[in-house]
Amino acid sequence: MAKLQRIDRAACRKIRDDLEGWMETFGEELGIVVELGNARFTPESVTFKLKVRIADEDGLKSMSQLEFEAHAASFGFKAEDYERKFKSRGKLITIVGLKPRSYKYPILGRNAYGTVYKYAASTVLATIQR
Repeated sequence: MAKLQRIDRAACRKIRDDLEGWMETFGEELGIVVELGNARFTPESVTFKLKVRIADEDGLKSMSQLEFEAHAASFGFKAEDYERKFKSRGKLITIVGLKPRSYKYPILGRNAYGTVYKYAASTVLATIQR
C-alpha cells in the first residue's frame, strides 16, 4: 500500500477496515471485544473512539448486538434478526442495531457503503427477509 499524503474520508474508511480486521484477531486471542466508534479527522490526523470489554459467555458479541437482543421483542423482532437483511428504496440494508429510546425510528440499518440510517420498526418488519 502506498503511503498516505493526507487523511480524507476514503483514507479513514481504509484505516478503519484494516484496524477492525486486526482488532478482531487481537480480541479473539485475549477473549475481549474491541470496537471502533466514531472518528474525527483532519488532513494530518485521525482519532477513533475505542471501546474494549470482556467477551460475554455467548461469545464475542458487539454491544450493539447485545442491546438489539435485549430490546428486540419490545419492537416485534427476534434476537436472530440482528444482521438480517431488508430492502429500503431498492437497496439492501443490514440491521446493525436498535435504539430503544428512539421510539419513532429505533432500528439502525447499514447500507453497502457503510452508512448507517434510522428506520421505523414497522417499515423494517414489513420488508424483512425471514
